[in-house]
Amino acid sequence: QREEHASVHVTQKPSELNLRPNLGGDPDIVNFAIYVKNFFGMTITSNEFTVDVVVTLRWTDPRVSNVVPASSTHVTIPLAEARRNLWMPDIVVANRAIKGQEQISAAVEVYKDGTVVKIERLLLQLKQHFDVSAFPFDYQRPKIILNSATLMKEDLVMQAIADKAFTGAKPGLFGDREFWFLSHNTTVFEEVDGNLRKSRGKFQMTLERDWTRYLQTTILPEIFLILISFTVFWMPRAAPFAMPRVATNLISFLTLMTLSINVSRMLPADRAGMAWIELFADSMQMQ
Repeated sequence: QREEHASVHVTQKPSELNLRPNLGGDPDIVNFAIYVKNFFGMTITSNEFTVDVVVTLRWTDPRVSNVVPASSTHVTIPLAEARRNLWMPDIVVANRAIKGQEQISAAVEVYKDGTVVKIERLLLQLKQHFDVSAFPFDYQRPKIILNSATLMKEDLVMQAIADKAFTGAKPGLFGDREFWFLSHNTTVFEEVDGNLRKSRGKFQMTLERDWTRYLQTTILPEIFLILISFTVFWMPRAAPFAMPRVATNLISFLTLMTLSINVSRMLPADRAGMAWIELFADSMQMQ
């Protein structure tokens, strides 16, 4: 059937729109999938990363069957109109930064059998602590967490959509990025924080950093500086070579200190312990 875009006229009372379909029974199930359309990198120093994603949500509400015209199997309506006329599970991105979400497009598909599908494209800036202990040979696992902003786990349960076409990352997306894409997985978990009891859905990617950039800009320069500083042992011990010997050692040491400071600025200030690259820089300075 041809897809139709139409206005919705629902006979439900306004108060009923705020009530979930299975009120008084089992929790309502909201199926979800996240597809990464674009990845704009990580700002590790501020524990943030930015992505362009397509979020698909699907649930069942028999009360909406009268929305679909008799001549069609489903109808597509704007999100704003759906919020005025249909019950919505109020799913949000839990780990977004403050003012870190911008909606690019959104639509809601309503089917005769009561299935409701919300498709939304979002530009997200997300907060997450990164493990940089092995930097720059590290693996990062950026994640996106969804949950209902209103309903607890007794009322709403998240469930992953099995169709692989709706989840994952765009092929070739990481071909020109700092990271190599290894895998992704979608899981559901329950979290209890005091009186806050939520069912959450999580989409997580596993990325491997391309360390060759840091080999050229940090690791090899520090090794070369150490080799340069060792050349003082081949300089004659005559008085005219006293200043060259001191200057060579001092300049090498100060340059190593500068590189070490630059490395520290690449990493989060609230990290635990020292990263591999910091230990390497310290060992170079002690030579």
